[in-house]
Amino acid sequence: PTQVTTELEGTDNYSFYFEDVSFSYKSSDKIVLKDISIRLDSPVFIGVIGPTGSGKSTFIDLLLGLIEPSSGQIFLNNTLYNESLRDEMALKTGYVPQEVYLFDSTIAANIALGVNESDIDMSRIETVARLADIEDFIINQLPDGYNSLVGERGSRLSGGQVQRIGVARALYNHPEILILDEGTSNLDQTTESKILKNIKEDKTIKMIIIIAHRLKATEDCDYLIF
Repeated sequence: PTQVTTELEGTDNYSFYFEDVSFSYKSSDKIVLKDISIRLDSPVFIGVIGPTGSGKSTFIDLLLGLIEPSSGQIFLNNTLYNESLRDEMALKTGYVPQEVYLFDSTIAANIALGVNESDIDMSRIETVARLADIEDFIINQLPDGYNSLVGERGSRLSGGQVQRIGVARALYNHPEILILDEGTSNLDQTTESKILKNIKEDKTIKMIIIIAHRLKATEDCDYLIF
């Protein structure tokens, strides 16, 4: 791609291009990813699947800019994916890990992570709770609704409930790219399918990437990366 200087502000869509990208960790001679060339153009829903150790999370880390290629280049909207672009994309990206960390505070504070209590947008909290299919549980089964305490590391909640709060958290700041790194693995298939449908219908999200072991979770994907 031709390198041009562009700003992401006001960008309608995103195009990531991996050009002959390889990666190996400095502590190992093993090549985790080798000569990857692929273009990801939004709007798109992508599934990344493969056995443990096949490089799925490494691929996502490269996309997030958390690590740099050992060789090859990554471009974003025809611009070399440099530090300033990675910083911009961090503000536009929501990420749901398999293990979601909750601190001992309220449901609302955990969803709006890092936001001062006085600045929490409760309307947005309620919206993302609906998208994450956890609003009914919060309102009807918790004694203080969104002000209910979750316990240390979410000890008062089930694994699936914790993951759904993690999804709500990732959606709170209106991300344009959403990455679910086994982020729905503790959910039953019906709940998982409902959440993914809700997310796909949210037109502010331009790119969804899901890492999953269950093929069922990827059945609505536009593309699969093996």
